[in-house]
Amino acid sequence: MLVESPQNHRLCFQTYNYDNIDVYFKDFHGKEVKAVVRRQFRKTAPTVLINAQYSFEAVCTEGARCDTSILAQDSLMAFRQAVVNKAFYTYIDKATACAAGTLCPKSSSSHLTTASNAAAADKNTQAIQNA
Repeated sequence: MLVESPQNHRLCFQTYNYDNIDVYFKDFHGKEVKAVVRRQFRKTAPTVLINAQYSFEAVCTEGARCDTSILAQDSLMAFRQAVVNKAFYTYIDKATACAAGTLCPKSSSSHLTTASNAAAADKNTQAIQNA
C-alpha cells in the first residue's frame, strides 16, 4: 500500500510505518551514487520490511559523454554489485542515535575506507548490510 495513492492515505498510515533512508555506493568509476530508499513496515512488526522503493541520484563523470541511458544502466549495474558485495553505506550525524523499533545501520568502519574520505567533519559513515 503506497502512500502516493490518496484514497488509501489514512488506512496506509493506520496499518504501516514509513521512512526514508539515503544509502550510498560507489559506481565503477569510483563516484558516489545516492539511492533514496522509501521503506514500508507493518505497525505490528516494525522491523520487518514490507516494501522498498528506490530513487537513484547519479552524477555524470566530468568530461565523460553523459548519455542518460548509459548512466542509468551503469548505476543499476553498480547497485547490483553493491548488493552482492554488501557495499552500501550512509552518513550519520555523530550525535544521532537510532530510534527504538527501527532498522538502523550497523557500524562497520573497516568496510568504509573510501567512504570515510568523503564524510563531513560532523558525520560518520556506517555500513548498511541490507539496503
